[in-house]
Amino acid sequence: MATHASDDGVFSVHAVAVDGTTHIVLRGEVDLAARDALTEAFDAAADSGRRVVVDATAVSFLDSSAIGCLARAVRDGATVCVVNPQPAVRRALEISGIDKAIDISAGHHERRNHTARDDCVSPNDA
Repeated sequence: MATHASDDGVFSVHAVAVDGTTHIVLRGEVDLAARDALTEAFDAAADSGRRVVVDATAVSFLDSSAIGCLARAVRDGATVCVVNPQPAVRRALEISGIDKAIDISAGHHERRNHTARDDCVSPNDA
């Protein structure tokens, strides 16, 4: 898939599809300036499968434009999991209510030999 970075280095997104799951790795501040790149990544995810795993380990800020992308993915039928959000990012997800429609998983970086995908495996995938 694609990698996008802002000119000022504040935001980047890298997306790759593997076996029907799109893994999106976000870094930095995910705000209105990142909307186009984020929308492109989620649109590509919708084309390649029904599962989206978003690694938010390095996200320092998330605004409503990012939450809107998550909501659109769910609306379009994707199963979405956000992995390892920082406390402020998790709080934004919870305040918005999107946490009722997506899975949020924390702590994968604390365990050895553990990947973001491990946190988002549904019982049907095991």
